[in-house]
Amino acid sequence: MDNIVDLQARAPESLAHEDADILSLIFDINTEVPSIKDALKFTRISSQVCRAWRRTALDSTSIWGKLIDLDVLNKVADEWRAEVIKRSGDSPLWIKATAPMYDNEPRGKAGRIRQFGEHASRLPEVLFSLLEADWSRIEKLVVWADIAEIDARRWSAIYRPASRLRVFNLYGDFRSIGAISATPIFANHAPLLRDFRAGYMQLTRQLPSSSWLSNILSLCIMAPHTLSNTLNLLQNTPLLETLFVENVDWDNVNDMPPRLLQLPNLRVMNLVGHCNSYSVPIPLASIFCLHRGPIQLSIFAFAIFGHFLPDFLNSYWRVHKPTAIGLDIEDHSFYFHCKGTVDDSTLSIATHPNPFHLLVVFSLPAFTLYTVTELKLKCYDPLYLFAFGERLVSFLLLCSSVKVLITEEGILQYLPEAQLETSQTLLPMLQTIKLETWSGVSSGIIPFLTARIDIGHPVSVLDLTECQSEVALSALEGFAQIMGLTVLWRQQGLENVSEYQCGRGNSEALDFHISDE
Repeated sequence: MDNIVDLQARAPESLAHEDADILSLIFDINTEVPSIKDALKFTRISSQVCRAWRRTALDSTSIWGKLIDLDVLNKVADEWRAEVIKRSGDSPLWIKATAPMYDNEPRGKAGRIRQFGEHASRLPEVLFSLLEADWSRIEKLVVWADIAEIDARRWSAIYRPASRLRVFNLYGDFRSIGAISATPIFANHAPLLRDFRAGYMQLTRQLPSSSWLSNILSLCIMAPHTLSNTLNLLQNTPLLETLFVENVDWDNVNDMPPRLLQLPNLRVMNLVGHCNSYSVPIPLASIFCLHRGPIQLSIFAFAIFGHFLPDFLNSYWRVHKPTAIGLDIEDHSFYFHCKGTVDDSTLSIATHPNPFHLLVVFSLPAFTLYTVTELKLKCYDPLYLFAFGERLVSFLLLCSSVKVLITEEGILQYLPEAQLETSQTLLPMLQTIKLETWSGVSSGIIPFLTARIDIGHPVSVLDLTECQSEVALSALEGFAQIMGLTVLWRQQGLENVSEYQCGRGNSEALDFHISDE
């Protein structure tokens, strides 16, 4: 339960005489538990258990400072909201506002009141009055709101020094905010800031010169910006661990000299945007191909990648050798995922264009996939695979070291047809088939297993542990005649894996649970 310390469930007499510091710590921990949807209400009720608890809660100003949840306080009486803020004393404030909000303007107000209620019109007033009065106390600010109608000048507080600020997360349309002042955000003074996300605020010109960047651990850039500004900014973030980049202008990338960025702590990066044929390679190669630590890299593109991708992937894989890869082909999208060897790095690439174009890239002989031992292959419609023809066959030929195939029945029906397209054996080292779903109809499985025997590369393990065990025994009887095959499954409600060695002539030993229905 997210480590929640359930004060109300424990006997009051057992806690009434707890050390005040311990009790205060328990209250404090419970303000940060995600599963408590209304931490303010939880704290208020807990504080009323007995006089000692109430005294402990009221004396701990830091507890109340972490309970400035405007999604809740926006709906209560002004007196109670003022009381909560008063109880926080001079302690740091954690402010959260994720409910819908709009400014008190006539435009569209009636419709928004019907949609969100009267509270939506009050939330900006409550939020901005807090920012104006207590900006110097704010340690954590998380705002996620429909904010397009709010006057950007109301954010003037964020251009003052932020000596206590540690987390600054704005989610939404804030693109007009950065244009209201020539003063740098936080007056270039936020020494404790570690997590910065500014929505679509136009800050990319001033950010590279911000001194507080040197301490940032997590950075999100969403406003349109140039690649040059992005690289300049990243040169000032030596401690960066997580990076999210969207809307980069990749034009003229090839005219720029490569830059080696020293980001030794970087572990997670997400790229979102339009990737043309000249797009990502230089910045990615600069950041990651020479990066020796584990990294989780995600790329999401709205346009075709182009021919640079094989070069980038080969450079990336020279450092992070892949052991497991996955292809998920949808009607209008394509998802690729790979997992590295020792350092547990991951790379994910998703795109909206016709997946055929990307599969062409992944079937080029420039790839070196000899370290890959696990392949996950999915397709929204297995018949769609026939449209890829020789491209998919070329890709499978590159996966010559794959020992485990995670897939679905429909794809197994396709693979014998694909084998007819080449004289070379597809997946020659394949040992295990793992199905994530199974309808209980073996028509796609047995022909595949038989075909593998016919070409001299039989499958040794059929893993059904992820499938429901309520299947008809008659659909499995064919497995009993496949010599050397081991079937793995898990009985419903049990953790232990059961297995059956096929070819023993006792198909009844395939002891799957049969539904009475």
